[in-house]
Amino acid sequence: MPISRDEPKLIEDLMTMGGNLLGAAFGARHEWGAQARERMETLAHRLNIVSREEFEAAREMIAKARDMQEDLNERLSVIESRLGIAANRKGKEKAQAATGKQKTNGKTIRSSSVKKNKRASTKA
Repeated sequence: MPISRDEPKLIEDLMTMGGNLLGAAFGARHEWGAQARERMETLAHRLNIVSREEFEAAREMIAKARDMQEDLNERLSVIESRLGIAANRKGKEKAQAATGKQKTNGKTIRSSSVKKNKRASTKA
């Protein structure tokens, strides 16, 4: 089959159209990605989700505060021992028991709720 003069032009036109279609497809893919990223950012903002950088900064501040608290507790113990002041923790626990309150993990709770929780855990 002999090649006519129009066939190379047709092949060239098909190649151009294919290139244009691929360019449009890649452009659409990037556009969809940008829209998806924008929607995720909007959703994260509405849900008050912090960025990784903000989370890490807060985490570092908390770790520093925890270290400072431990240092202060150690210094306080040294000062109490030098002054002869005993940390009267048992006396504090008796006072809390008299008022019906008890501290657990830094939270003050009523003794009755502790008893209820113990009863519930023994029944289970």
